[in-house]
Amino acid sequence: MKQYIQPGVDIHLILTSAKEIKLTPVRDAFINVFGRVTVQGIGVQSNVAPQPVGFEAGFKGAGQRIETLRRQNVVR
Repeated sequence: MKQYIQPGVDIHLILTSAKEIKLTPVRDAFINVFGRVTVQGIGVQSNVAPQPVGFEAGFKGAGQRIETLRRQNVVR
């Protein structure tokens, strides 16, 4: 499989939450592994519970949030 993220390459992440409690661990993990990262948080609603239970519910909610950002032309 082709490696998409390589050390030394600028990484820009968009997370579907604007809560610092969720952004900080992701930012810290990418900095520890790759050395640098820019993390942007955008709060987006989905049609699943705020704390989804199980993989399917979490995956569905994530997909809905990404689709909403695409429809709003926030991300490609």
